[in-house]
Amino acid sequence: MPPTQHSKLSPSSAKTWSRCTASIAYTEQCRQSPDKKIRDAIAYAEKGSVYADEGSLAHDYAEKILLGKMDPKKLPKDFKQVMEYVEVCRTLANRWEGTEFVEAKVPLFYYPQDTGTTDHAVVSKDMITITDLKWGAGVPVEAEDNEQLAIYALSLINHYQKDLGITDATLVEIRIVQPRYPGGETVKLWALDVQELREFCGVISAAADVIINGPEEALDFAPDDEACRWCKARQVCHARAEQTTTRIDPGIMEMFACEEEEAFLVPVRSFPVLTPKEILGIHQRADEIRAILDDCAKFLYERALEGSPVEGTKLVAGRQGNRAWTDEAEAEAKLGKMLGDSLFTKKIISPTQVAKLLKEGNVPKEVIAAVDQLVVRANGKPVIALSSDKRPAIAPPTDSFTADDDDQTPQ
Repeated sequence: MPPTQHSKLSPSSAKTWSRCTASIAYTEQCRQSPDKKIRDAIAYAEKGSVYADEGSLAHDYAEKILLGKMDPKKLPKDFKQVMEYVEVCRTLANRWEGTEFVEAKVPLFYYPQDTGTTDHAVVSKDMITITDLKWGAGVPVEAEDNEQLAIYALSLINHYQKDLGITDATLVEIRIVQPRYPGGETVKLWALDVQELREFCGVISAAADVIINGPEEALDFAPDDEACRWCKARQVCHARAEQTTTRIDPGIMEMFACEEEEAFLVPVRSFPVLTPKEILGIHQRADEIRAILDDCAKFLYERALEGSPVEGTKLVAGRQGNRAWTDEAEAEAKLGKMLGDSLFTKKIISPTQVAKLLKEGNVPKEVIAAVDQLVVRANGKPVIALSSDKRPAIAPPTDSFTADDDDQTPQ
């Protein structure tokens, strides 16, 4: 059945629902399931996180600075990197001298009753720029083919097209600024024109129409890595599990079979969910499954290195390594006078390294004992284990929910 709350068709989750049109209805039915374990799985996925709160705060600081309501010098130390995003926005606003939008709400092009919020945009007769701040540090976010930002861009264009003289030939630049990402470039760009943007958004519009207006029978599961990653029902989705194993010989998969129990059927076109015992059956064979996956990857990699890649694969350049000095002594000589002590870091060695030095120096035991009083060791975080594990079971912590990195909008 179509979603009862159209706000669930949010731009931030478009990567999921534009590919898998059944995901929203399926999640809703799981949320209302009479089986508490299924409801708990959805609640776990939907629980907020400290990362999302930090992201919201970073956006709030950026908005206030761009609108002149906050002095950048008052930014808390942990949010200083917000200024990289602010400077990108200011540069674009000065370059194009058009109409500037900061945290602007615009009607969604596929469902105008709802709105989406564009972090920053500049619209001129020659160029439209859309810039989005991503505060997460762990998951790299790409600008190209980003459904969320494409929705913001086209929604803004449709809303202001007549007033601002926008045509299908007008150029569009979509940027992601991810200032805390440590693994590469922090600013990503996707450049296209309005006509190309409309064509890209055609799939999104068609998916939204099916979800909002189409019959229940038109909803379709289409599990893949991108669609499933942020889906709230991914842990119990039978379609996802079946898709993963559909191309593997059934004979191979028999080794992963577990004791069957009657599956609970969610009353949305009778879509089944993975039962707890089925999930356990997969987890029990995790090492074997990883070994098979690793061996498959190694085989394909070696074939590609030999110049005879298996059809459907290719050898590509991996992500570049971190930036490093070609000659540290030369860098120190050239930058030392300019940066002074700021060029260097000073950090005390670890307790383990200290213990090794003390042992090698034949330091008296009473000294080592005194040093031990300066050391603290964090308790191990709870981890899942099979019943055969020799470690004793522990009581669950008061707040047993853990968070995925960043908010659930890493697009």
